[in-house]
Amino acid sequence: PLLQPEYIGKYHGIQPSYYMKNQYGDDMLINGQKVSVPSIDFKFLLKEDGAASLQQTNLEDNSRFYYDGTIKIIKDATDILKIECSLSDGKSSNPTYTLAINKSDKTAICIGNNEPEFKLEKK
Repeated sequence: PLLQPEYIGKYHGIQPSYYMKNQYGDDMLINGQKVSVPSIDFKFLLKEDGAASLQQTNLEDNSRFYYDGTIKIIKDATDILKIECSLSDGKSSNPTYTLAINKSDKTAICIGNNEPEFKLEKK
């Protein structure tokens, strides 16, 4: 099933900087130093044909990364819509994010793998 028209559009949020974790949930260390991930500006674009795009901007150096992919509805309840965005940069990076959209105010929570959750707002 495709997204309802009211959920199509841009979702924007900022993921705060965080320390990378290993598979056990502990801080990842390289040469005794914790690995810091800078704060990233996320812009998801959900399209009516089931496609999705993501622009990530590193807020430390303003570098940008672009991903394209597809969306899949994984839960459609009365109050929440959960969609899975499977993305690729066309090379080696293939992230998957789950967006939990609050149907009443169209805000969302972005859930990644081993990353802190953060809030998105529909623009």
